[in-house]
Amino acid sequence: METATTDTTKKKEIKIRKLKVSDRKRLSALIKTLAETAKDESLLNVISSALSAPPASSNYAEAKDGKEEKKEESIILVGIRMLQSLLSILEDETQQWFMDLIDVSEEEFLSLPIDTEMLIIEQLVESEEAKSFFIIASRLYNKINVLQTKFTAKKGKSDIEID
Repeated sequence: METATTDTTKKKEIKIRKLKVSDRKRLSALIKTLAETAKDESLLNVISSALSAPPASSNYAEAKDGKEEKKEESIILVGIRMLQSLLSILEDETQQWFMDLIDVSEEEFLSLPIDTEMLIIEQLVESEEAKSFFIIASRLYNKINVLQTKFTAKKGKSDIEID
């Protein structure tokens, strides 16, 4: 496990605690704020491009077998990019969450090595709870896109039917 040395030369292991429902709520709120702050489609474009990327293999059988694995890898990549965006755009809010995840005060957090935030992001995306969050979020995102497409296609009709 990664360790960091604080100013007091006491070793502090950087390890996030188990994620909870409150973390999902906090992450959702941060993502919503990020999307509102960005005020453009860049966040959606990152998500969309990662989720629609075809498997790297040109062999159809390999592509079919590896499709779910590649999709999961793409979703995890989106999670990494999103967490990095949160850190750069909503630094204070994300820092507060990170401090909670490793159970340190602000003073302790600020004295940790410069790579601490990257270590936290790495642990987050490797955790089963975070993977699950991003996978489920991507499924919901895809369902929303399908519904929006259906709605837009039927928008011109006077009688809109909902399937």
